[in-house]
Amino acid sequence: MFKFIITCLSLLFLSSTVYALEKDKTYILFAIDSDDYIEELNISGEASFTVEKLNTDTLIKFYLLEASAGDYYFSSLKTGIGKARLNDDFSWDFDVVKSKVNYVGHMEVNLEYIGTLHAGYSRVELANKSSFAIEYLKSNHSELFDKKNLVYQGPGKDDFIDFYLANYFKSDEE
Repeated sequence: MFKFIITCLSLLFLSSTVYALEKDKTYILFAIDSDDYIEELNISGEASFTVEKLNTDTLIKFYLLEASAGDYYFSSLKTGIGKARLNDDFSWDFDVVKSKVNYVGHMEVNLEYIGTLHAGYSRVELANKSSFAIEYLKSNHSELFDKKNLVYQGPGKDDFIDFYLANYFKSDEE
């Protein structure tokens, strides 16, 4: 798990595009779980994305972005108290595999207050919650959910997706 404390930093603007979903395309899948106001999240690499206005009625929101295969990283996050470059001290990078849905993690952003001054900071952690990603994809984008399409590309190694998919689709092969 990667952690970073957000302080006020300079602004960085990037462009983003979300496309219609097709099975043979390449996608980045991630979730944001926050009790904090989040204005934007920037991803840099082979292409650049800005996901804006991340406030929703639910605390957890998944994002599925079409992307080219290659190297990417979460570059900055802007909350109500400031903006941080996420790749300065920690490894927020990930590889995107062609023609796959690349689950890269579950970003948890929580506002922490300091004393009674109403000052604070946001604690950001990138966790692996691949079971949440599987359920999201099955429920919301079943056309993209098959035994070869979903891969974990976040920090560390995770065999859960492969294990789950092998068992989920086992009855199809028998």
